[in-house]
Amino acid sequence: MIVYEFRCGWIAACLGGAAGRGACRIVYDLRKNGAPCRPTGARERRMKIDGGCVCGNITYEAEVDPDKVGLCNCTDCQVFSGSAFRVGVPAADSGFRLLTGTLKEYVKTAESGGRRIQAFCPDCGTHLYSTSVGDGPKVLRIRTSTARQRDLLPPRSQGWMRSAQSWLADLPNLPGVAKQP
Repeated sequence: MIVYEFRCGWIAACLGGAAGRGACRIVYDLRKNGAPCRPTGARERRMKIDGGCVCGNITYEAEVDPDKVGLCNCTDCQVFSGSAFRVGVPAADSGFRLLTGTLKEYVKTAESGGRRIQAFCPDCGTHLYSTSVGDGPKVLRIRTSTARQRDLLPPRSQGWMRSAQSWLADLPNLPGVAKQP
C-alpha cells in the first residue's frame, strides 16, 4: 500500500500504486470547510521515497510524483548508467534531503549545449541524481534505481527514442533465470 497526499487535501491509501485508477480509498480529508476536492485533470501525487548508493555511504529521502517517472534513451544516459537507458523521477530540491554522506558532482555538457550536474557517491560511483547548473530553485532527477521503492516507480514516458537500442524490443523473448546460479 502507498499513501498519497493530493494537492486538494485528500490523503489516500492505494494498492499497487494505482492512485486515480479505482484502487484507492480516502483515509483522511485535510480540506477546510468541506470544500470540494475534484480532480482538475492532471493531478499531482506525492510519494515519499528513500534510498541510497550501493556502498551505503549516501542515503536520502525525497518526495516525488510517481506519474512523472521517465525513461531516457539518450547516449549520455546509456554511458552514465552502463545500460541501454536510465530511469528518473523529478523532485524539487526542497523535497529532497540528503541523510548521510557527501555527494561528488560532475558537470556534463549535453548535445543541446545545456549543462547538467551529475551527483554521485564518491566511494562507489552510484549516480543519485542530475540537476541544472546555476542559482535558483532546482529540480533533481533522481535515479529510480537508487530508491527502495523502485518497483513502485515504473516509467510513464520515454525520451530520446532516436538513440534507443533496437534490441530492447527483444528482451521479453530472452531466456532468463530468477537469480544467479
